[in-house]
Amino acid sequence: MTVYDLSNIAMTFFFITTFMLLFNKERWQKRLNVFAPYGRMALTNYVMQSVVGVVILFGYGFGLLAEVGSTITLLIALIVCALQIWISKIWLQYYNYSPLGMVLAFAHLVQMAILAKARKIKPCVEIQTGFSATI
Repeated sequence: MTVYDLSNIAMTFFFITTFMLLFNKERWQKRLNVFAPYGRMALTNYVMQSVVGVVILFGYGFGLLAEVGSTITLLIALIVCALQIWISKIWLQYYNYSPLGMVLAFAHLVQMAILAKARKIKPCVEIQTGFSATI
């Protein structure tokens, strides 16, 4: 493990600790709660950041990585993140789960139904999204 790796780990712990200490103060909770919908859709947001980043920066998309500097790349990342926070808030006003969360929940229900069929029982499992799986 290099010094660079250790500094990255230390920086990560610094950010996590700072966030936790600020969140424990009442006046900061309202400001930091802006990130709550973003966190509830973490898997979807992570995958979409990867897709958007690949399309914008790499050769099979716009290929801007070699043409823009670090400052522009950071600006693009902040814009994508701000858009995702806004979209996450809107999405969660209508649905209980993120899009990929729904896919995983449905896959889990199908798996449970298949296992139940193999055991010769007939359950009907339903979750908040309204998905139900019986086989």
